[in-house]
Amino acid sequence: MAKIDAFFNLMFEQKASDLHLSAANSPMLRINGELHRVDYPPLDNDTLKAMLYEIAPDYKIKQYEETGDVDFGYEIPNVSRFRANFFNQKYGCAAVFRQIPSKDSPGCTRASSSSRVRPAPASPRRSPQSLITRTRIGAITSSPSRTRSSSCTKARTVW
Repeated sequence: MAKIDAFFNLMFEQKASDLHLSAANSPMLRINGELHRVDYPPLDNDTLKAMLYEIAPDYKIKQYEETGDVDFGYEIPNVSRFRANFFNQKYGCAAVFRQIPSKDSPGCTRASSSSRVRPAPASPRRSPQSLITRTRIGAITSSPSRTRSSSCTKARTVW
């Protein structure tokens, strides 16, 4: 078991969506949209880097060392999957992990075959609802003055 897995298990137990790790700071969990410090001493850069390198594939470590930024996935079987981002900042390395529940994890639900799902239209371009959705997304993404919100939102396609 990797050393960092203890933080992932805590994340799963606390139902946190994100784990934030950065050199010179205590780990933080995002729970219900708010960041909470974990009762753990601040991580020094070398310790944090060793924890991160323990779970990263070699080619991703190389990419991180060359560019200062890398993304990849990590999984603890029967617990959860995580989307990982390593990057550099003022005091050294940092990482953010987003929890993505595994299909076998207790917190994940799957749609049953009997659930009613509307089929996609034969041609999405002819669907007025699809056109409205694309127009709204285009308006949101093309606005240069839009700033990131501190809360997490999910986009969904309406057919």
